Amino acid sequence: MPGESSEYQVQDPVSVARRALALSAYCCRGFIDGGKGDVDAESVRDRMIQWLSRFNLNEQLGSSEWDAIRAPLGSLTPALKNRMTWEVEGLAVLAWALGMGPLPEHDGQVDPFAVTDSVGFLTDDVDAIIVDAKLRSQDELQVYRELMYAIHCRVRDFLRNGKQKDFAGWTEVRWFELLRIDSTHLLADGDLRFKGQTISALEADQLKKYEWCICEQHRASIWLVGEEQNHWETTADT
Repeated sequence: MPGESSEYQVQDPVSVARRALALSAYCCRGFIDGGKGDVDAESVRDRMIQWLSRFNLNEQLGSSEWDAIRAPLGSLTPALKNRMTWEVEGLAVLAWALGMGPLPEHDGQVDPFAVTDSVGFLTDDVDAIIVDAKLRSQDELQVYRELMYAIHCRVRDFLRNGKQKDFAGWTEVRWFELLRIDSTHLLADGDLRFKGQTISALEADQLKKYEWCICEQHRASIWLVGEEQNHWETTADT
């Protein structure tokens, strides 16, 4: 549970950097699946397989992830392709943890090209990225984990019950201070805010799309603080 950080050991910077590099390929593979027969798309697939193998980054992938990357373009199921592309939201969290990118917003989608570029996708400087990798403080990572747990719980609660609540009471001022988040971007009338309006103003379908982003961000936060050994096996229960 959030707040019980003493039970866990934060992931080491090398593991996070290697996972971020490997995950960048996994996400990219999902985005290019529609490029079957396209010379450029086929070339990117071949390059990423060679790149992952060259730097042993495939060791930071689950077996099903590695299989998906090596699969012929056009062969992924819609569900798997969606999963692979949405994971770029979790990749953005790893990039932030490594000091390579900004903290992703809970109510918006990241630019997948900017995120994969930020962590060094397909670069020849993999060894340098890994050696130089540094993580944000344990306190920052733990507070972010707690914040994402609260946000995810609030979304799930609203989808079940549809009632406005005092989300501000679920948070702490120090969370916003430590993460350098303006609380007015997260709160509206005391409840969770999405694009300037309170959660109760959203349609269920719209909120479910936001939850896809939030779920991947939450999963990444759980793995970062060491609650799970492998990112690909991490679930975001609320």
